[in-house]
Amino acid sequence: MGITKVVSVSGFLAEVKDHYILLVWAIDMVLLILATGIQSLIVDRFDRIKLLAGVLLVFVILYAVLPLTFLSIPSQNQSVTH
Repeated sequence: MGITKVVSVSGFLAEVKDHYILLVWAIDMVLLILATGIQSLIVDRFDRIKLLAGVLLVFVILYAVLPLTFLSIPSQNQSVTH
């Protein structure tokens, strides 16, 4: 997530002036505090072992389905005719 943050902030600053960096940092910190607060509310409501098992199950399903998404993409060698 770190590289995404760097790219998004640098893209934003490329579009606007550099003196908005303090505003970007302030908004970033507010979003970070909100995300951390929501995460702590979720984690504190559930049994951590069951929550970890559920998150791992979701990741296993996502990693199992992800390769299937590439099956429908035609390869570069095939010519697509309409």
